[in-house]
Formats: sequence, C-alpha cells, structure tokens
Amino acid sequence: GNVEEGKLIPLDGQQRLTTLFLLHWYIAKHENINDVEQEFLKKFTYKTRFSSQHFCDSLVKCKPDFSYDKLSDWIIDQNWFMYSWEKDPTIHSMLVMLDKIHSIFKNEGHLWGKLTAIENPPISFYFLALEDMGLTDSLYIKMNSRGKPLTEFEHFKADFEKLIEGESKELNDEFVK
Repeated sequence: GNVEEGKLIPLDGQQRLTTLFLLHWYIAKHENINDVEQEFLKKFTYKTRFSSQHFCDSLVKCKPDFSYDKLSDWIIDQNWFMYSWEKDPTIHSMLVMLDKIHSIFKNEGHLWGKLTAIENPPISFYFLALEDMGLTDSLYIKMNSRGKPLTEFEHFKADFEKLIEGESKELNDEFVK
C-alpha cells in the first residue's frame, strides 16, 4: 500500500487489518478500556465500502453484551444494525470473526496491556510501499487480483506495460485494452 497524509492506504492485507481492528475493539470493550485509550479505533474505515464504514463506526460506539454465546446475535439485534448489512459479505465476515474472537477470548482477561505493548508487541507486520517497488496501484491490483504468485510472463507484461507507458499514453491505453 501507501501512506498518504499520515494515513495507511492498504492494497493488500485488508482481512488482516480488519481482524486486528476487531480484536482491538473486542478486547477494549470486553475489558472496559477507557474511551481515550481506544479512541484510535474510530480512525479505522473503508473508503470504498460505505456500509462497512458505517458498521465499524456503529460498532465502535456500542457497548456490547458479552453474555451472548454468539456476539453476532446481539449485534444483529441492535436498533443501529441495518437489515441490508446481513447480505453484505464484508460485514458478514466481520460478524463471523467476532464470533470466533468471542469464543476464544470471552473467559480471558488482562489482554489489553499485552495487545497494545510497545516493547515486544504480540502482533507485527511488514509494510511494503508500492512506490518502493516501482508499481502503481492499478498495476498491483491487476496483477495480484487472484492472490497467486506472478508468473514470469506476468512479470514480463508488467515491465512491458511500464515501458510502453513511458513512450506513449495512447499506445499504453491500447495495449492495456
């Protein structure tokens, strides 16, 4: 991805980042962490998926009832939960993940300090800026949309497309088409 104006704009790893958001949300709410410490959760958003953005905003504002076996049952029953969200694959996946997180951590405590530790954090990831690879957003999305390793021919096409783009925008558009 890229960092723009201090914001991470991921092109890959959306599911991992969403899972991290949900894990932080769950533990913060489960352990009644003060609002100031969990303020950063309000910054997690989806630029192109407004229903997911609205769902996350609503989730951050709520105070869940952890006595339910399936946390998703409680969430779906809330007046802020829109019926159409049940058909949204991103929100559905988030509900499934929240149920899994709940089944694992409902009887655990004192996790917030461990999760947010600066020294020896339990979770870390590598960030690779597309700019550092010499790739554009559109090229990366086009080439890696299947989630499989690129073939030699796909590497050749990417290099060839960059070469053509350097010569003529019109020719590049024709080639891409």
